[in-house]
Amino acid sequence: MRCNFIPAVAFSIMAIGMTTSTAHSDPIKITKSGLGCFDKHYAEKLFTYSIEGDREALTKAITNAVIFDLCREFKAGQIVYREDLEVLGLQCLRPASEMRCLWTLQSFTTEN
Repeated sequence: MRCNFIPAVAFSIMAIGMTTSTAHSDPIKITKSGLGCFDKHYAEKLFTYSIEGDREALTKAITNAVIFDLCREFKAGQIVYREDLEVLGLQCLRPASEMRCLWTLQSFTTEN
């Protein structure tokens, strides 16, 4: 019995590479520590609480984010890759060696 798995995987990788021209990005450095969230809407909620000055809601949201692994901390100097960029100031950054990106503010990074 002949295995067709390897050609199928090779074709899939080639097809993905041809359809996602923006998948590659240059390294970016985090300039100031802060949170990034896997869910864009949760990140927007955190930033809204911060802008509104609702410290109680922000504290509860951050606590839940840590307990349920909804968000993670970016540290100043950390190298990441930009996966997505929104007009309204949000970006999705993928830490090196990770597979998923986290939504955070554009002000947390600088281009190398």
